Amino acid sequence: MIDPSFKPLSSSHAKAMSSSSPSSTGSLDPSAISNLLARLDEKKVGFRCLDQAIDTTSSTGRLTLSILGAVAAFELDIRAERQREGIEAAKKRGVYQGRRSNIDLDKVRQLSTRMKPPEIAAVMGISRASAYRALSQIAAEAA
Repeated sequence: MIDPSFKPLSSSHAKAMSSSSPSSTGSLDPSAISNLLARLDEKKVGFRCLDQAIDTTSSTGRLTLSILGAVAAFELDIRAERQREGIEAAKKRGVYQGRRSNIDLDKVRQLSTRMKPPEIAAVMGISRASAYRALSQIAAEAA
């Protein structure tokens, strides 16, 4: 049963709130959840999850939602830490070398005789940073 005092968000409000809150991973960090709850309170709106006992109109519901957000952030941190550890272990075994370069160093070498790095980047369709990195790699090979 829907509470008669329930005020649904308009689609424009929902989009505005969801676009600013999620992180790049698609989940909410605890500060984003806190900000979202504050914005909902300002608008005199509550969130009620029908499948779980979460109701932000009560202090218990706000606490529950904040704890769930903190646990989600913790899980993301643990997953990222395990991934870093796995990559480091693979590098030590010589299995993981990173992404292969798509930049033709011979072409960069040829162009560098008559062009500056920004021009090389434009001609080759790469970023300036990539052009400088390729030139540094060429210089390191020559040394």
